[in-house]
Amino acid sequence: MKKVLEFLAFLKNRNEEYGSLEEVYSCQAIISLSFGSNNSLSNKYLSKIVLKIISRQAIPPILQGEVAECLHSNFLNIIKKNRKYLDTYEVCKQANEVCLKNDWKKIAIVAHPDHAWRVNKTLKKMRLETVIVNTNMVPYDKRSKQFWTRRRFFFIFREILVIIYYSIRKII
Repeated sequence: MKKVLEFLAFLKNRNEEYGSLEEVYSCQAIISLSFGSNNSLSNKYLSKIVLKIISRQAIPPILQGEVAECLHSNFLNIIKKNRKYLDTYEVCKQANEVCLKNDWKKIAIVAHPDHAWRVNKTLKKMRLETVIVNTNMVPYDKRSKQFWTRRRFFFIFREILVIIYYSIRKII
């Protein structure tokens, strides 16, 4: 229950949790998780944020496949599905493996603003230093194939259940 309360507090005060541009540009890599299905509106926004960061500072991106697809580029570090659906933990685990291999410890997180808390907690549990990028402009996509990413109400309700599950499994 404590983690759920922390999440709800984050939603209320998340602007205070975002890193400054200086902090973001000091990171050794960017990890971007998708939100919704392949070419969702949310993923297009996330990919634009990643592109904006890497065009100003040569920071290697680690992208979930759906975000990489929106960029129409060939990046080396793409998290690929090994089954039908990758959950946040599995994406973070694969991204952490890339970070360990390259000795990257400080990571910028580019994720949907309502998803960023769990991504951050998951990566911190993997002993990465994290900076959350301000992604408040990323919308929900009413046409997403994943119903929980269509509307904020659906996502927050589901997120609370997932946070309880992650807490029980000690993932966060």
